[in-house]
Amino acid sequence: MQLSNLIIVMALILSFTCSAKSSIENELVNRVDELFLAQTSFDPVALDNLLADEFVEISPKGEFDTKPMVLEYYQAKNKTNFIPVIEKSLVNVNYVDNMAHITLKETFKTENSDTALFSMHAIFVLKRVAKEWKFTYAQYTPIVAKER
Repeated sequence: MQLSNLIIVMALILSFTCSAKSSIENELVNRVDELFLAQTSFDPVALDNLLADEFVEISPKGEFDTKPMVLEYYQAKNKTNFIPVIEKSLVNVNYVDNMAHITLKETFKTENSDTALFSMHAIFVLKRVAKEWKFTYAQYTPIVAKER
């Protein structure tokens, strides 16, 4: 009887641990979605709330951009009519304590189209500030189509 109780307790602990992990992973992936929305909407106020003060981005062109540079780029005056649909795939989330690392593939498409315009690999580093995850680093690497 004691062994069966121990097995039940262990199963409950494992279940709780897995659900807590999934909850944090979901929270982190949701932050990425918020970042994508702020970028495609050219919303510097939302970006300011998402990015840590020490935020650094390596752009798809290899440029080193600080938070003020990113906020300047995403001003409404720079917004274009093109609003891409961004699909995430190959999402990998790792975290320890108050730090997280996310890698994923972004595929950019136009609305109502299944044809990919281009894709990038993205790396994000986040830290928990108070009870909120903030981006401290982003790097975007374009995926070049292989010639056949």
